Amino acid sequence: MNLLNSILNFKTLLYYTFLITLSVALTLSHGKLYSKLIWKPSPLCSDSVKKSLAFNKTGDNNFFANPKKYILECGVRCQLSNGSCSAFQVNVGSSASVVGKYDVSCSHFMGLPDGLSKSLQNNCFLLSAVENQAIYMNIASWGGNDISPYSIEANELNTVNMEHACQLGINRGANFYRLDMQKMMLYDFCNFDLYGNLTHVTMMTNYLKNTPLGTVVVGQTCDEPHNLISYAVPYLKSVNLDVSSMLWRGKWLFVWQQGAYQKAISFVDNSNLPLSKQFVIYNSASNQFDWTGVKMQALN
Repeated sequence: MNLLNSILNFKTLLYYTFLITLSVALTLSHGKLYSKLIWKPSPLCSDSVKKSLAFNKTGDNNFFANPKKYILECGVRCQLSNGSCSAFQVNVGSSASVVGKYDVSCSHFMGLPDGLSKSLQNNCFLLSAVENQAIYMNIASWGGNDISPYSIEANELNTVNMEHACQLGINRGANFYRLDMQKMMLYDFCNFDLYGNLTHVTMMTNYLKNTPLGTVVVGQTCDEPHNLISYAVPYLKSVNLDVSSMLWRGKWLFVWQQGAYQKAISFVDNSNLPLSKQFVIYNSASNQFDWTGVKMQALN
């Protein structure tokens, strides 16, 4: 029973649980470690259409009496699938056909599903067998004309935050970091003053060009990055970082991987409010040093 209870405590080694009930069938199966994805204090859910429906129980009245049973059943089916299932999600909601009861569904995903968002209703259970722990990251950019101040959010769980102050004239321009996936920390911080120092434009593009293959770079802007950034637009476009729509005291933030430009996720905003985004970054490869397995997703 302790193993069943552990499913709701973020991590469980389903392989050993399976051995209790399916000892014969699992002699041909590889055990996986499934982790419940949560951005404190909210669970993460996925509305991805890239899924397969494992089961759908309509008019059920037992889920909240024994949710572990349904989560375990969904996980067992994922574990015993053809190997392509590496994440699963159980959803529960008021029944569309039977008053006073619930509809419960189990969906399987290949890799970490897209369409991730925080669930305020706590009506889903998304677990993933990513080989290495996911990194939850807050990135914020602030413009000098914004009506709200820039703030650094508290570090929760393994959330990686920007650590350098951003004020008028302080770290003005673009601020880049490299991400250490194993240590889950940012390093090699560098500020590029794109308002009044043309040499910093070359320094900024060289920072990206000289980043080691496979390394993830995180970027944010502060105060005023627009004045000189036009000189870097051709190169930035060539590596899938298009900032051509940025205006005076606009904002830009991104996550980007050297050698895998198609993975880049970049946002430009010209409003008068700070730009803040949250990302999940993880390595789906069995070898943690295989950079080709790195995945990056923005929360909705």
